[in-house]
Amino acid sequence: MAHITVSAGDNIYLDGTLVFEHKVPVTVNVNCTPTLDENGIADYEKVSLVISIQNNAPIPLEGTFLITNIYGISTEYKNKFENLSIKPGEEYNIVMTLSSGISHIKMDSAFLLNDGISVDFTNTASYAVCYYANEKPSIDGIISDGEYRSKVYLGTDDVISVLAVDPYQGADDYSANLSYMWDDENLYIAMECIDNTLYNKSPQASAMWRYDSFQFAAVYDPEEKYESSEMVSVLYGMAVPYGTNEAKPTIDMVVDKALKKMNDPDSGFEGTINRIGNSTIYEVKVPWQTILMEEREVLPNTTFKFTALANDNDGGGRKAVVQFGEGIYGGSKTTEEFMKMYLVK
Repeated sequence: MAHITVSAGDNIYLDGTLVFEHKVPVTVNVNCTPTLDENGIADYEKVSLVISIQNNAPIPLEGTFLITNIYGISTEYKNKFENLSIKPGEEYNIVMTLSSGISHIKMDSAFLLNDGISVDFTNTASYAVCYYANEKPSIDGIISDGEYRSKVYLGTDDVISVLAVDPYQGADDYSANLSYMWDDENLYIAMECIDNTLYNKSPQASAMWRYDSFQFAAVYDPEEKYESSEMVSVLYGMAVPYGTNEAKPTIDMVVDKALKKMNDPDSGFEGTINRIGNSTIYEVKVPWQTILMEEREVLPNTTFKFTALANDNDGGGRKAVVQFGEGIYGGSKTTEEFMKMYLVK
């Protein structure tokens, strides 16, 4: 940007600001959606990976699109799309049908223009299904077989889900199973953490993230109308109340934009922390009123942004994190990195 004035004596012929804008000739976006059957009904067990190539240039975009790698899927896929010609302002879509079990995808790709220019891209996308609770789970810290309809493993075989420092010893050292469901009144979450060393007594609530603890953040925003900083972000663990020596299950609201405060005694929130063998189970019932930022219904077949993580401390500081989605770890606190979760009834 530059301010330009053209004058001769007392005469001014031009006085204004000149703005130079650079726009990448091609952009790539990646999205995961349920596959539609022949009647237009969503099949949530099949995922459509949609890769959109947008031509931002005033001339046709001609060249080859090359997918270097897609992390997070096991399905074989075509990786080279040659002789593409995309008109100005238009987009070219590549659709792949994937099996269920997809949670987080990272794709490295490049568009090789015929004039020799190469534009590189790294994109991420997420997909999860949260099924309706036909029977409400018991918030008792014991996860029975079949009690939750949605479940995902977070362990060492997933480069997205585990963040650790040495000496990290693998899944027995720290990994987790995350279960979740919903109904018209509540969201239900259970995180079972396999942890060979329990170290969870935080001297204060706001410091629980440095100890063994559980965190989640959420926003119900199917219309995508809220800012990325608007959410509810919760830290749940064992903290020692001031003036006592005994640690108790404690909620710390990190970000709270909801209609009702989750840590109010009458909020309807229920939670428990249970230790069984080498596993710590965090189980919570979260009323939608403590997540929603306006009065509205939570409807099936809509999307919900959600992320969860559990922290591990073996006595020498925060050692590992297992996460479902991103947007909490590192302090970013942005819903743009949350999991896109479909609420299915």
